[in-house]
Amino acid sequence: MGLGDGQSLPGRVALRLDPSLITRLTSNMIVVLVSGTNGKTTTTALVAAGLREAGGTITNSGGANMTGGLASSLAEATPDIAETRFAALEVDEIYLTAVAEMVAPAVFVLMNLSRDQLDRTSEVRRIAERWRLLVDEMPLTKVVANCDDPLVCYAASASESVIWVAAGISWTDDAIGCPVCGGEIVFSSGSWACGCGFCRPEPSWKLGADQTIEFPDGRIKVNPRLPGSFNLRNSLTALASCSAAGVPPSTAVTGVEAVSAVSGRFARYQIGSGTDAEVMLSLAKNPAGWSELVGMVDLIATDSALVIGLNAKIADGRDPSWIWDVPFDVFSGRSVIVTGERCLDLAVRLKYAGVGPLVVQDVYSALVVASKWSKQVVLLANYTCFQEARKALESPLAARHDGSARIVHLVGELRRWRNLSRTNGS
Repeated sequence: MGLGDGQSLPGRVALRLDPSLITRLTSNMIVVLVSGTNGKTTTTALVAAGLREAGGTITNSGGANMTGGLASSLAEATPDIAETRFAALEVDEIYLTAVAEMVAPAVFVLMNLSRDQLDRTSEVRRIAERWRLLVDEMPLTKVVANCDDPLVCYAASASESVIWVAAGISWTDDAIGCPVCGGEIVFSSGSWACGCGFCRPEPSWKLGADQTIEFPDGRIKVNPRLPGSFNLRNSLTALASCSAAGVPPSTAVTGVEAVSAVSGRFARYQIGSGTDAEVMLSLAKNPAGWSELVGMVDLIATDSALVIGLNAKIADGRDPSWIWDVPFDVFSGRSVIVTGERCLDLAVRLKYAGVGPLVVQDVYSALVVASKWSKQVVLLANYTCFQEARKALESPLAARHDGSARIVHLVGELRRWRNLSRTNGS
């Protein structure tokens, strides 16, 4: 997560005036800290919803996941602090130690570690090492850890109170180097191991058939409203985390199943006024997240028009070269619009993936153009591009842009006709 959205100026000022602010506000709560490279915002929302079934719960739902942002989120909820039993807090990977020292967490939730904004964050093995030192220093804190990620396993294995969860790993490129011996980790048949003996632990929480979750005390069926297999795994992690905090799955599952959108993620918006066209917004930040998202969209949105957005602002990371690691070739043969400030970089990448995209730099205009192709539109975008789309769609002034977007649509159709004519030799 970028500096632009994880921190908060009022929160940073408040901590300067009162460094113990976060400690005081959470002193009587059961605190669950959720961290990882991908999925932590959604998983935190699921954890909070599950905990809320058993008592008052506070969370930083806006994604402000560094110390300043946490201070602001907690301060805004001050009137309800006395009646709050739980806190489910999303924490940036490199801030986990600082936050943990402030709140004395009951549970760490360690999801995954992969390459993300290396112009700002540390290399993933350094983060894994910090996490390992942290859990070793806090033996009373339970650790819910993804057994499918070797770097997470390395960090969590320093704890004596680990709950292993089979939360999956689809992106293994950043985890093939063994953090124990430096050798090669081999992934095979849903497991992994290194020749030194470092290998995948046996999970106590895992997915069974037909969306059933199996855990030490039984099993329970979960029907998340959020799309994608990765959100089923996020629900698994959330239920295990709630259980570690003292809320049984049979209680927490009601809240988990009720979550249908998270800070705009997977929310559906009408495009323009007086139309039946709508767009589903989806967000990813790095190769691992994009790989999951691309697979989900290819599976559930075969008849939807696709808009793919890319910015490279501070909150996104200045270097967008990671787009060459994303398997965009699954969209070969589909009609795609690229948008955002780095839309030309994205257009070149898609060309090499066998996709001939239409370029529409303005995000809202791109969505309107796509709505002329299909009444169902899916936007895949990184952080600031996603927020631009969300802001435009939620603005009462959005409909005023329809006219200019229609012009862009006509120009785009003319370009497509010319390209087809050249291809056919006419």
